[in-house]
Amino acid sequence: PGYQESVAKTRRANAQGEMLALSSALERRYSEVNHYSDAAAAGADTGAPDASLYIIEPEVVQFYTITISETDGGVADTTAAQSYEISAVPAGGMTGDRCGTMTLNSAGVKSPTNPADCWR
Repeated sequence: PGYQESVAKTRRANAQGEMLALSSALERRYSEVNHYSDAAAAGADTGAPDASLYIIEPEVVQFYTITISETDGGVADTTAAQSYEISAVPAGGMTGDRCGTMTLNSAGVKSPTNPADCWR
Protein backbone atom coordinates (compact mmCIF):
# COMPACT_ATOMS: atom_id res chain seq x y z
CA PRO A 1 0.00 0.00 0.00
CA GLY A 2 2.84 2.46 0.74
CA TYR A 3 4.30 2.11 -2.75
CA GLN A 4 0.90 2.42 -4.44
CA GLU A 5 0.08 5.57 -2.46
CA SER A 6 3.47 7.02 -3.39
CA VAL A 7 2.75 6.39 -7.09
CA ALA A 8 -0.73 7.91 -6.70
CA LYS A 9 0.73 11.03 -5.04
CA THR A 10 3.15 11.45 -7.93
CA ARG A 11 0.36 11.10 -10.49
CA ARG A 12 -1.81 13.58 -8.55
CA ALA A 13 1.07 16.05 -8.37
CA ASN A 14 1.65 15.72 -12.13
CA ALA A 15 -2.03 16.39 -12.82
CA GLN A 16 -2.01 19.37 -10.46
CA GLY A 17 1.03 20.76 -12.24
CA GLU A 18 -0.80 20.51 -15.56
CA MET A 19 -3.87 22.18 -14.03
CA LEU A 20 -1.74 25.07 -12.75
CA ALA A 21 0.01 25.43 -16.11
CA LEU A 22 -3.35 25.41 -17.91
CA SER A 23 -4.60 28.04 -15.46
CA SER A 24 -1.59 30.21 -16.35
CA ALA A 25 -2.35 29.76 -20.06
CA LEU A 26 -5.96 30.80 -19.43
CA GLU A 27 -4.80 33.89 -17.53
CA ARG A 28 -2.46 34.84 -20.40
CA ARG A 29 -5.41 34.44 -22.78
CA TYR A 30 -7.56 36.64 -20.53
CA SER A 31 -4.89 39.37 -20.54
CA GLU A 32 -4.98 39.34 -24.35
CA VAL A 33 -8.73 39.13 -25.08
CA ASN A 34 -10.38 40.03 -21.73
CA HIS A 35 -12.32 36.76 -21.42
CA TYR A 36 -11.85 33.01 -21.11
CA SER A 37 -14.36 32.05 -23.83
CA ASP A 38 -13.62 29.46 -26.51
CA ALA A 39 -10.59 28.00 -24.72
CA ALA A 40 -11.83 24.42 -25.06
CA ALA A 41 -11.29 22.34 -28.19
CA ALA A 42 -13.19 23.43 -31.31
CA GLY A 43 -13.87 26.84 -29.75
CA ALA A 44 -16.23 25.43 -27.14
CA ASP A 45 -16.60 26.73 -23.58
CA THR A 46 -16.51 23.25 -22.04
CA GLY A 47 -14.25 20.30 -22.74
CA ALA A 48 -10.60 19.50 -23.27
CA PRO A 49 -8.32 22.53 -23.70
CA ASP A 50 -7.78 23.72 -27.26
CA ALA A 51 -4.39 22.58 -28.56
CA SER A 52 -3.50 26.18 -29.46
CA LEU A 53 -3.91 27.11 -25.78
CA TYR A 54 -2.31 24.18 -23.98
CA ILE A 55 -1.48 20.52 -24.57
CA ILE A 56 -1.76 18.20 -21.57
CA GLU A 57 1.29 15.97 -21.13
CA PRO A 58 0.72 12.35 -22.28
CA GLU A 59 1.80 10.88 -18.93
CA VAL A 60 -1.03 12.86 -17.28
CA VAL A 61 -3.63 12.07 -19.95
CA GLN A 62 -3.34 8.35 -19.27
CA PHE A 63 -4.37 8.88 -15.63
CA TYR A 64 -6.61 11.99 -15.68
CA THR A 65 -9.15 13.55 -18.01
CA ILE A 66 -8.57 17.30 -17.74
CA THR A 67 -11.31 19.66 -18.90
CA ILE A 68 -12.24 23.34 -18.75
CA SER A 69 -15.70 24.71 -17.91
CA GLU A 70 -16.17 28.42 -18.53
CA THR A 71 -18.97 30.67 -17.28
CA ASP A 72 -19.94 34.31 -17.56
CA GLY A 73 -19.46 34.59 -13.80
CA GLY A 74 -22.92 36.07 -13.36
CA VAL A 75 -22.12 39.10 -15.52
CA ALA A 76 -25.36 40.31 -17.10
CA ASP A 77 -25.68 40.75 -20.86
CA THR A 78 -22.46 39.05 -21.82
CA THR A 79 -21.53 35.81 -23.46
CA ALA A 80 -17.83 36.27 -22.73
CA ALA A 81 -16.68 33.83 -20.08
CA GLN A 82 -15.38 35.66 -17.02
CA SER A 83 -14.50 32.62 -14.92
CA TYR A 84 -13.46 29.02 -15.35
CA GLU A 85 -13.02 25.75 -13.53
CA ILE A 86 -10.45 23.15 -14.50
CA SER A 87 -11.32 19.57 -13.56
CA ALA A 88 -9.10 16.51 -13.43
CA VAL A 89 -11.17 13.33 -13.36
CA PRO A 90 -9.26 10.16 -12.43
CA ALA A 91 -8.95 7.65 -15.29
CA GLY A 92 -7.03 4.47 -16.03
CA GLY A 93 -4.89 3.44 -13.08
CA MET A 94 -6.19 6.34 -10.97
CA THR A 95 -9.87 5.38 -11.21
CA GLY A 96 -11.17 5.08 -7.67
CA ASP A 97 -8.42 7.30 -6.22
CA ARG A 98 -9.29 8.48 -2.71
CA CYS A 99 -9.01 12.14 -3.77
CA GLY A 100 -11.48 11.76 -6.63
CA THR A 101 -11.96 14.64 -9.05
CA MET A 102 -9.65 17.60 -8.45
CA THR A 103 -10.68 21.12 -9.44
CA LEU A 104 -9.05 24.54 -9.70
CA ASN A 105 -11.05 27.66 -10.52
CA SER A 106 -10.22 31.15 -11.75
CA ALA A 107 -10.22 32.45 -8.15
CA GLY A 108 -7.50 29.91 -7.27
CA VAL A 109 -9.82 27.74 -5.17
CA LYS A 110 -8.77 24.09 -5.19
CA SER A 111 -10.75 21.01 -4.26
CA PRO A 112 -10.97 18.53 -2.72
CA THR A 113 -9.79 19.96 0.58
CA ASN A 114 -10.44 16.73 2.46
CA PRO A 115 -8.33 14.69 2.75
CA ALA A 116 -6.03 17.65 3.27
CA ASP A 117 -3.11 16.04 1.44
CA CYS A 118 -4.88 15.77 -1.93
CA TRP A 119 -3.48 19.13 -3.06
CA ARG A 120 0.17 19.77 -2.26
